[in-house]
Amino acid sequence: MKKVLIPILLCLTAAGMAGAGNGVKGKIVFEGEYFDFGKATEGDVLTHTFKFKNAGRGAAALAGVKSSCGCTVAATTLKSYQSGEEGEMTVTVDTKDKRGLITKTVEITLENDKREKVSVVMAAELIPQPHPAVDAGTLVTRDEQCKKCHLDAGAGFEEGFLYHRVCVQCHGTKGEGASAKAFNASEWQKSVSDDYLKKVIRGGIEEKKMPPFVEGVFPPLTDAQIDSLVTYIRALEKK
Repeated sequence: MKKVLIPILLCLTAAGMAGAGNGVKGKIVFEGEYFDFGKATEGDVLTHTFKFKNAGRGAAALAGVKSSCGCTVAATTLKSYQSGEEGEMTVTVDTKDKRGLITKTVEITLENDKREKVSVVMAAELIPQPHPAVDAGTLVTRDEQCKKCHLDAGAGFEEGFLYHRVCVQCHGTKGEGASAKAFNASEWQKSVSDDYLKKVIRGGIEEKKMPPFVEGVFPPLTDAQIDSLVTYIRALEKK
């Protein structure tokens, strides 16, 4: 039986393949319906094979599959599986342009089975690729290569989502500081005003290598985005 590659959102049917006329249902059972890839590098292509078996008395069919997004592709054989017969479904997840914790789902449609549908879920924690060396004077929101991560990635986002796309690289996931100042320090929080923070976000501080996010860059952050960033930064203060 030739394997077929099933892209996202394409649901193929195998009507009548299960031989439901005898009234005895099958039971497709996956060895595991959840798989954790653990940590992976952003941009990796992840693959896992789910094994299954018809543990019922009658024949049961895999009639179709549907994936949760376009980055996820499932390959399996759509057919009727006799009692005791085994099979496999290989799922590939392309993590290009994905960040942080991700979960992907493939829904399988069954025929003549005790369940009409079953889903398998995959998870991964994506970590950034090793950062290339950057010249000391580079302003990352103006450099064409750097701005893809440090500016462009924030388009359309606000508050925490925006922070984790344009600030986290230098200031840490919880404002604990990385290559730049810690935002969670109470003493620092009390020493700066909201207007000051907005001014710095707009124009940067060149001598401290803080890049501008409005002046001289495209696409610039909007006023609403800047306000939301200030709100989020304030919420990082240690209590």
